[in-house]
Amino acid sequence: MKKNHGTDNSIKWLDNFWLNKKDGDSFIDISGWLGGIIFLLFISAAIFLGKLFKLKFIFNNYIWFCLGFLIISMVICHYSVSKNNIYLIYFNEFENWTTFEKRKNVLLSIGFILFVIVFFFVSLLYAP
Repeated sequence: MKKNHGTDNSIKWLDNFWLNKKDGDSFIDISGWLGGIIFLLFISAAIFLGKLFKLKFIFNNYIWFCLGFLIISMVICHYSVSKNNIYLIYFNEFENWTTFEKRKNVLLSIGFILFVIVFFFVSLLYAP
């Protein structure tokens, strides 16, 4: 461990790797998850609206819609989280929350993620 990363304490290195707010790997993971959830929401809405209004041309050129939605979701993620380290402001706000607020927002986040996943599968399986 010391030869590769300059420390003998692997627990300290792992804590810094995951919990470092500025440069930790968890920031990269969270940005990817947020972009993925936004992308999945856009794709689900496009599929659902395409089936609702019987728009066949959407399904013929799926790659362009996926690419466009991917770019839009990454731009939204960049401007809402990454640009000028906005997420550090969010971290400071989160630290001041009470335990009730933390639990409430965690449950709301999990509920929203489950809603997006269910909406995606419903939009694929069922036609309105």
